[in-house]
Amino acid sequence: MDEVVERGEGAGFKPLQKEGSSGSGWMVLDYGTLIVHIFLPQQRDYYRMEDLWSDAALVVRMQ
Repeated sequence: MDEVVERGEGAGFKPLQKEGSSGSGWMVLDYGTLIVHIFLPQQRDYYRMEDLWSDAALVVRMQ
């Protein structure tokens, strides 16, 4: 998870806000026009974000 932040910052992108941590198994990064949710498999199953946003158009999905 930290690698996502590090690579983004290395490319000149710094989140405006960051919640969660690698140790918690989830992280949300706010880049203003883009929100990035990162979950370990256990937390992904628990929060079921896809169900919350099931009516929204899928832009990109990365695994």
